[in-house]
Amino acid sequence: MTLSVLIIFLLIITPVTNNEPNSAFTCNDDSDCQNGGKCIQISKDLEYCVCINGFTGEKCINAPQTIFIEGPKNPSKDSIFGTISKRSTKKGRKNPSGFRVLISYIKRFMICHKNLTSKN
Repeated sequence: MTLSVLIIFLLIITPVTNNEPNSAFTCNDDSDCQNGGKCIQISKDLEYCVCINGFTGEKCINAPQTIFIEGPKNPSKDSIFGTISKRSTKKGRKNPSGFRVLISYIKRFMICHKNLTSKN
């Protein structure tokens, strides 16, 4: 029992060395990853794409989702406002009320409007 525990312990703390010449833990070519993703070599046969700018997926091909929050131009004091809708991004697009905020990667949120004027 003690010997098996010792062997497991040695396996955990012993670093894995790669004796191949010019070896690094990153891929030589990032072309496998799309949209600016970087290829990381985990082992001899396993590569992994690290995605940037909100892209996801095995090869960084899934585009980030965009959420629009729309509400009235002049909300009342202390009011909670806005509706959430997924829409395609189109430059210069405005809703009828004239208020638009672009938010990415938000799962839960609440927008509150408060009158922040101070009296001197």
